Amino acid sequence: MLEINPEDKGFWKNTYAVILNRHADRMKVYADNAQDAMDAAIDYAEAQGWEGYFLTLEEAQEIEADGFLEDYTCGGNHGRFLSSLNVYLREWTNE
Repeated sequence: MLEINPEDKGFWKNTYAVILNRHADRMKVYADNAQDAMDAAIDYAEAQGWEGYFLTLEEAQEIEADGFLEDYTCGGNHGRFLSSLNVYLREWTNE
């Protein structure tokens, strides 16, 4: 399990479990809400160079032209898109 932004855990109200890809490790993310948790997880994945998780700009434009971009999750500082089918997010429990 990866722990994202542990230095901020006293600052945020909630903790979330996030998985960005069915082959990825679960991330423990500290954030006020689900969107902030998703943004932090996406920024982490981008910083780690996990480009295979994300749509390219060209792929996003093609999917948008077909009218299906709403089926994808968008987040992070750079507005990266990834398939919603592979994303898992919920409040953290010690399971």
